[in-house]
Amino acid sequence: SLVLLAELDGRLVGVATSWMPEGLGWVGELGVLAAHRGRGIGAALLRASLEMCDQIIASVAKLPADVKKPKN
Repeated sequence: SLVLLAELDGRLVGVATSWMPEGLGWVGELGVLAAHRGRGIGAALLRASLEMCDQIIASVAKLPADVKKPKN
């Protein structure tokens, strides 16, 4: 399992988790605090997760999506 954290000014603002069973890369959780969305943090976390999966073992990467409108 991999856990990537995004920090801004020493504060945690985003997280992505991934794992690689049997050569498949899965990005599990991906989230950014509401106050920090729209700055490319989530995209950077996703890109880094996929790159790590590719570097370590995975030949295919999957991202299950459950898109919900954020609560303000």
